[in-house]
Amino acid sequence: MAKSRKRLARRTRPQSKGKSRFKVSGKADREYRTWIRRQVCAIPATDTWMPNFSLGAVMHVCHVRSRGAGGTDRANLVPMCATHHAEQHIMGIRTFEKRHSVNLKQMAAEYQVRYQAWRAAQAGAR
Repeated sequence: MAKSRKRLARRTRPQSKGKSRFKVSGKADREYRTWIRRQVCAIPATDTWMPNFSLGAVMHVCHVRSRGAGGTDRANLVPMCATHHAEQHIMGIRTFEKRHSVNLKQMAAEYQVRYQAWRAAQAGAR
């Protein structure tokens, strides 16, 4: 009986046939991701039980919408400390946004605008 269950389970698994199972909509922009990692955590530390280790800590590049779900790198990334990033994954985006009173899509768009201004300033300085 157990053998038939294993065979059934194997037959029902999705076959990738050497192809990627998810379509990624956009190429990773390493320079932008590096710039995001240099920022401080986008979520202010409002809880006394959870300190914000954003100063001097390694920032995580958090996707507002996952790449597998069609999120592109630009206007989709927000810097977060490890604590907030883990909390975002545990709670889910909607609950996380409500709890911290933030709009991650809007924040990601603002970071993209700030990055473009920084790039323009860098190009002007050369």
